[in-house]
Amino acid sequence: MPRSAVVIDDNPKSRAHTEAVLASHRLEIIASSAHNLNAPRLAVEHEPDIVFVAVEEPMMRCLQTLTLLAGRLESTPIVAYSSSSATSVFQQAVRAGATLMLDAPLNAGQVAQALSRLLGTPSDLPKASTGRVITVVGQKGGIGKTTISTNLAAALASEAQASVLIIDFDTTFGDVGLSLDVDSRITAAEMARDLGDFDREAFKASLIPHDSGAFVLPAPAHVGEWLSVSPEKLAQLVDFAAHMFDYVVVDTPGAFNDAVAAALEIADHAMIVTSMEITSVKNTSLLLEVLSGAGYPEERTLVMVNHTIEDPGVTVVDVAPTLNRASVWEVPYDPSVRAGSQAGRPVVLLDLKSLGGKSLRALAHRIATEPERIDRRATVRAPKERKGDSAIGSRLRDAMKRLAS
Repeated sequence: MPRSAVVIDDNPKSRAHTEAVLASHRLEIIASSAHNLNAPRLAVEHEPDIVFVAVEEPMMRCLQTLTLLAGRLESTPIVAYSSSSATSVFQQAVRAGATLMLDAPLNAGQVAQALSRLLGTPSDLPKASTGRVITVVGQKGGIGKTTISTNLAAALASEAQASVLIIDFDTTFGDVGLSLDVDSRITAAEMARDLGDFDREAFKASLIPHDSGAFVLPAPAHVGEWLSVSPEKLAQLVDFAAHMFDYVVVDTPGAFNDAVAAALEIADHAMIVTSMEITSVKNTSLLLEVLSGAGYPEERTLVMVNHTIEDPGVTVVDVAPTLNRASVWEVPYDPSVRAGSQAGRPVVLLDLKSLGGKSLRALAHRIATEPERIDRRATVRAPKERKGDSAIGSRLRDAMKRLAS
């Protein structure tokens, strides 16, 4: 039996194009409409398997449609699509109720991936031979970097149905295991040091599965265990894992060191986390300058503002010029985010209505369905793509040492 869809789009040409793309994926278009008060009622009456909603100006009317649909079709996936690439538009759509958001005009590839993840339909897209590496970096303690890492890993595993490994590279006080309430027989330091002794089966058997579906490789309890592990071995560990998992999330310490340089060098996506504290913004600005000076591609980075206090006294608009970014990804202040970390259960699983959790699930969907919206590269990382960057790690280490002195 074919799956059904409803399309809501003010632009007749855009609506016709969307219907044609969906029809090519064997979706039956049972109703279509412009944005009006009857559109949500039309969707509810037809009980579709999925709804596609255009999000264009006037924005408020589109967001109102999303809100009404989300309230009346709680179990039905709602896919928003827009010609705007602004992060703010994406976040507004997801907060209003969109399950995920795609670029307009829709193309067959992105629709196939969306349908595969949301409806379980087969996708004809080839699976990448190498998974994507996401390095989470923050140049200050207490900014919620590990919370971002663990929630992102959990969201990718549970929401995107992807295979995920989170590795704790924190060479000082690694808290990934504690944040996920898991205890492992083997640590990231041991695995990196003895990687040659493991085949794929033994490697995966040594990992600890989390309730979200993600696997965990925590940091050692004793800092001294890192002394026998070189940056090269850390990079080899991540590369080995990336051939086994769709995503490898690497959590790093709150101060720049060789482990951070190695994790950045091999990353497909570098998530640069800052709080709104002036010291955190300053340190983040310095790190971005160093990355730029070392030739690190800006398109591989995403600056994330994690609101750790309710009223910091400044806004993202205030700090964006300091960070030299037109836009940043915001994780709004939400007490349930911290509560989830303390309970050993990520907020993306603990509280589906959490604003912080919605933001992190939205980021996971963006990475899973449209990675080019994060790093704008057309292809998944391959070994040859890293050859030109082979000196980046050493340049980063040298630059940070000069700043420290």
